[in-house]
Amino acid sequence: MSVAAAVHPLHDSPAITRALTIDVTLAHRLRRGPRRARVHSVFHHVVNLSTRTGRLIALSARSLDDAPWSVRVDVADWAVPAVHAGEPAVLTASDIRLPGRRILIDGARHWRPRLPSLPLDTSVTRDRIRELEHLLGAAGDPGADGRRRAGDAFAHASAARLRAARTAAVRAELAGDRGAATAAVVEMLGLGPGLTPAGDDMLVGMALVAACPNSGITVLPWAIVDALARHPHRTTDLSRTTLHEAVRGRARQSLIDLLEGSCRPPAGTADDVHLRLEKVLGIGHTSGRDLASGILTGLRLASERRGSA
Repeated sequence: MSVAAAVHPLHDSPAITRALTIDVTLAHRLRRGPRRARVHSVFHHVVNLSTRTGRLIALSARSLDDAPWSVRVDVADWAVPAVHAGEPAVLTASDIRLPGRRILIDGARHWRPRLPSLPLDTSVTRDRIRELEHLLGAAGDPGADGRRRAGDAFAHASAARLRAARTAAVRAELAGDRGAATAAVVEMLGLGPGLTPAGDDMLVGMALVAACPNSGITVLPWAIVDALARHPHRTTDLSRTTLHEAVRGRARQSLIDLLEGSCRPPAGTADDVHLRLEKVLGIGHTSGRDLASGILTGLRLASERRGSA
C-alpha cells in the first residue's frame, strides 16, 4: 500500500490545527517525501509518533517548549478529538495527518537549537556553578539523586547506584578511560522508573554540557554513543532518542536556556538563572530535577576538566 493511499482515510472531515514551530531537522527530513508512522504514546500535552525506523517524533501542545524531532502545535491539549496509541499517522512537508486531525505545518517557524560556548574565563563558570548549586538545593530534593520516597528501600538503593555510577563516569572522563566511562554509562542507562528514567535524564544534562564549545569533555559523549549501541534495549525509546540528540548538542529549549544563563557573568541577581531553572524543574514529575542536576554535574566536570576546579 502506497503512502498516498494510506493518507486518504485520514482525510475525512478532520479537525484542522496549525503548527507553531517545527524542528528544522525534521522539517528538512519531511521535504524528502511523506513518512508513515504510528502513535507511540499519548499524554495530556504530548503525542509521540514512532516511524518505521524507530525514531520518535513529538507533537507538543503550545504550552511546551521546542525540542528535537518535535512539532509544537496550536492546541491546549490532545483530549478532543482523542488520539490513541497504535493509530496510523502520515507526515508530509505540508501537514501531519492523524485520524480525525490534520496539522498544517506550512508556515511554521523553524526552530534551531544553539548551544552557548562555555566561557573562557573559568571564574564565571565557578560562580555560576555555586549559584546553580544553591538554587537546586533551595528547590528541595534533587531528583537526580534518586526519586526518593519515605520508606522506599528500592528507591534508596537506586539512588545509591546512580550516585556511584555518576561518580564513576566523572572519574573515567578525567582519566580519559573510555572503557570505564562506557561501563558507568551502562549502569546509569534505564536506572529509575518512567519514560525517561533518572539515570538517562542525568546523562542528557551531562551530554548537553559536553556538546558546548570549550567544554573539554571528550570521553563521556563517546561512551554514551557506545553504551547505546551495545545496549539499545536497556532504556526506553524516548530516552534513546533524547540521548542521541543531546550528544549532538540538541535538546529542548528550556535546557539550552538554563545552560545559556549559566554561562553568563552574574548580573548581581540570581533571578535570571532562577527563572530558567524553574522552567526546567517543571518538566515531568521529577525529570526536570534530574536534567538540571545532570547539567550541574556537567558544568562541574567541564570546570575540572579544564583545570579550573
